[in-house]
Amino acid sequence: MCGYKPIKHTADAGIEVWASTKEELFRQAALGMLDIIFEKNRVEKKEERELLVEGIDDEDMLVRWLSEIKYIAQHERFLPADVIVRSIRDNKIDSLLVGEKYSPEKHSYLIELKNVTYHNLKIKKTSEGKFFTTVIFDL
Repeated sequence: MCGYKPIKHTADAGIEVWASTKEELFRQAALGMLDIIFEKNRVEKKEERELLVEGIDDEDMLVRWLSEIKYIAQHERFLPADVIVRSIRDNKIDSLLVGEKYSPEKHSYLIELKNVTYHNLKIKKTSEGKFFTTVIFDL
């Protein structure tokens, strides 16, 4: 079982994320963030973009990776409908973004996120082997 849900956080936005693997946890975090930025159900899977990101540890890698995806969606105007995490190892995440270029006739942005934060960010592994985290975004 994996997924995400929005959470209330003062003037910011946030998501709780859970998954059975670290790769799926990262994927769900990206999908949750993208749901905040734009309406994913209007985006078709027409193009692919590779994305490789490094970090100091899992938390740093998650923030850097989500920040890159946010930049691609908001500034390069490539909207991912799905995210495929190929691998996470040696503090590197190898992934693929699947979606299409923004079209004002078809797509609508919901909000612009300023930053992905490190605020209370900790990737936890439960005794059952599941992964859990909370991600906060500056609005």
